[in-house]
Amino acid sequence: MAGNHVISFQRTAGTADAADGSLASEVADQGPQPPRRLTLTIPRSAQMVTQARHWFRDALSGWDQDRAAEAESLFSEVATNAVRHGRGQVTITVRLASEAVRCDVRDQSWRAPGRTCGHDLDLEDGRGIAIVTALAHAWGVRRRLRGKTVWFEILASGRNVSPL
Repeated sequence: MAGNHVISFQRTAGTADAADGSLASEVADQGPQPPRRLTLTIPRSAQMVTQARHWFRDALSGWDQDRAAEAESLFSEVATNAVRHGRGQVTITVRLASEAVRCDVRDQSWRAPGRTCGHDLDLEDGRGIAIVTALAHAWGVRRRLRGKTVWFEILASGRNVSPL
């Protein structure tokens, strides 16, 4: 049996971050209030991604509008990839804390999202992972026994990337 394969990507923020970039490390510094956890399972349907995006937006109702819009863009890319390129039902788990959100999108395919280099700007496809890389504080892919989970984290305030 093959082991779990983990691919992770992390942007360094302007302030000191947790060494592993995990939401759990950031939440630990906030005190005893645990993050809120929401789960949604949808069939592989473009219409369901739209409904799930509204569900995700509602979950971020207390966030700054710009940051919530960035998180929603990330969600849309990852959930759409799962529906278009995955297999089986898609399970979405969102963990909300006052300073960050982590979203896991799981499907039953082992096919990891790919990066395209030198893509044709007239094509609709091929830029999703570049968007996720640009907007997320951290993101990655974890292979499971049956499928994979693509996850991302975004901070509630401040920029996810260091200024130039």
